[in-house]
Amino acid sequence: MYRNASAAYLHGAMTTACVPDFLPSSRGLRFSNHFPTGIAVTTINLPGLGRSIPVGDASNGVCGGMVYAVMDLFLAAPRLPVPPDTVPPAAGSDLTTYVTARLVDSFALSRGLSSNVARYLSLMSTPDRDAWFVHGVGSVLAGREWPKIKADIDAGRLSPLGLVGGERVWPTDVGGKVRMLGHCHQVLAYGYDLDDDGRLTLRVYDPNDPGADDSTIETSLADPADGCTVTTPRITAHISGNGTFRAFFRHDYYTRKTPPVAA
Repeated sequence: MYRNASAAYLHGAMTTACVPDFLPSSRGLRFSNHFPTGIAVTTINLPGLGRSIPVGDASNGVCGGMVYAVMDLFLAAPRLPVPPDTVPPAAGSDLTTYVTARLVDSFALSRGLSSNVARYLSLMSTPDRDAWFVHGVGSVLAGREWPKIKADIDAGRLSPLGLVGGERVWPTDVGGKVRMLGHCHQVLAYGYDLDDDGRLTLRVYDPNDPGADDSTIETSLADPADGCTVTTPRITAHISGNGTFRAFFRHDYYTRKTPPVAA
């Protein structure tokens, strides 16, 4: 039996790990990612595409800001309680201003072509399977992203994830990539189960589904060169249009900030 700070252990043919003291029902925000119209969010430049797009209105979703806010609360020393709000806070409130600012932070735009936004754009065009000298989605997940997520959770750290919309976009289709950004999503991984056959289940906090401790991302790492299927039952059920996803990646460059609730 193996144990460490993240409560990782072997149980039969299954390896399981969880971040201690974290469950969406107790540490996630209590309101859902459904803000009213009229809350403006900044325009952003898309790295490598030469395009600027308006993020527009918070009613379009601020999932990344909510994920980063939950991390900020959990990592504060001393740890901060979750705000009591069960409906999205009003426009102009300290909490709304903070969450929308953290949404922009989650893009990591200052990192240019290595930013989180650039990772969404890149994975949109990554082939389903390995081809010639190009790694497909399965190899990227198994060889690059999963090891980082596993290292986070094994060390007792939360792992912010980007989910990439479920339709491949041709690399030169700039308009398609801009449209597909609206079908991407952000969640927060806090646990995993991995069996001997390579079936992986990530347990996540989903800003669209507050209080749900059974929201998951599921895939197989058994034969990554031949591709993989990503399934997200509860996430898909709670996202506009019931969207599906073809890839996920660990957000890099998270830096903790102090939430206004600290006062």
